[in-house]
Amino acid sequence: MRNDSDQIIEQQLKNVIRDATNQAADACLPTGSAQDNTVYMSKRGTVFFIDTTVLAAHGNPKLAKQVEQEQQHLLIDRRKANHEFDQALLNVDEIKRNHAVNALNYIKERLYFDTYNLPGFQIHDSPAYTLNSLAESRLSQAKLILAQQLSDGTFADNLYKMANNGMQTPCESKNQDVVR
Repeated sequence: MRNDSDQIIEQQLKNVIRDATNQAADACLPTGSAQDNTVYMSKRGTVFFIDTTVLAAHGNPKLAKQVEQEQQHLLIDRRKANHEFDQALLNVDEIKRNHAVNALNYIKERLYFDTYNLPGFQIHDSPAYTLNSLAESRLSQAKLILAQQLSDGTFADNLYKMANNGMQTPCESKNQDVVR
């Protein structure tokens, strides 16, 4: 059973996906062939940059084990998300595929920004590797949600509705006066 916190995070992720879909629908994101920039996680700036062997050898084996578990958790989640997203992309045409990949790349940027600016998190209290690892975890969750939307047709429906709603979204990537 999921708790309220999980539901809040899922709703926040769906809002980011909605924003990304809106950016894609209004031609704010790059067009043409897209490359998924979320397949790999950066080692630098995440828990993957921590050498657990050294950590254990210098007197903190318990923390080393916790870090290893977090590393494995992040890897398993991303592998699953990559697989589901790749499978979902096989069932859509090239235009929707490019929109979805570009939306996902936008989602990555947004999640890093949003995670870094979480209320209550202070950089001196929570090292960057913790925040970046949290962003990567949420990115895997968002990728799974987007894969589901691709599979069930929700992404295509939302893309069409947003492109034809008569309103133009301020393009964050093209308008230097618009920042998040």
